[in-house]
Amino acid sequence: FNFLGQGPESEPRQIHRGATADATPSAAEAHETSAAGTAKFTALYLGCMGLALLLCPRRSFSLLFDLASMSTAWIRVFGSLCALLAWYYYGAA
Repeated sequence: FNFLGQGPESEPRQIHRGATADATPSAAEAHETSAAGTAKFTALYLGCMGLALLLCPRRSFSLLFDLASMSTAWIRVFGSLCALLAWYYYGAA
């Protein structure tokens, strides 16, 4: 197979998803879709956690950890890092 997806005995196919000659997706396309869905789910989860930690840091952080061990400023820093990672994951998807 060459780079354009043409085999020695097959007809030329389109590269982008959903435009192949047959209606069934190939294994590579199914894997790509699964990876993109996982990245979007991770972006959604990190984005929600980042916003929760930025908007109500004490309430959301105290659900899992001891609040006395950390100041609110560091919780917000962690929330902004979560939001930035969510943006990165969504862009990667």
